[in-house]
Amino acid sequence: MKKADMISSAFLLVMGVLFIFLIIPQQTGEGEEYGMAPAALPTTAMLIIVGLSLILLFQSISAKRDPSDGTPPLELRNWLNIGLYSALLVFSLGAIKVIGFIPGGILSIAAFAVLMGARNPISIGLVAVIPPVLLFFALRYGLRIPLP
Repeated sequence: MKKADMISSAFLLVMGVLFIFLIIPQQTGEGEEYGMAPAALPTTAMLIIVGLSLILLFQSISAKRDPSDGTPPLELRNWLNIGLYSALLVFSLGAIKVIGFIPGGILSIAAFAVLMGARNPISIGLVAVIPPVLLFFALRYGLRIPLP
């Protein structure tokens, strides 16, 4: 686990610094003369992530060797599940963009429910239909946010 902690903390550290100095300044515009700058909140969040990744890195460097360090923290089955769920998430986002928020959301939630082992069609239907419909109306008419 020590090696995995070192690799993940180094990755988070590099990505955090990249976001702070390159991505956030390029993606945020100038603010008004008063108030908080648009880059302040994402930069603060990334500073927190960088600080926590430094703490994890120093802890993993100073930790004693664990006998389970030779075994990988995730097995092949875990990586396949991560890949499968990630692919389904990408297809879900594409479906929402192509066929709309409500039907795409229903299909996405139903697919995830079936993939995770749900077999009762009534519960799948209720869980898949109610949240997208409620979110659509809350965002569209309550907050006036247009959705696809």
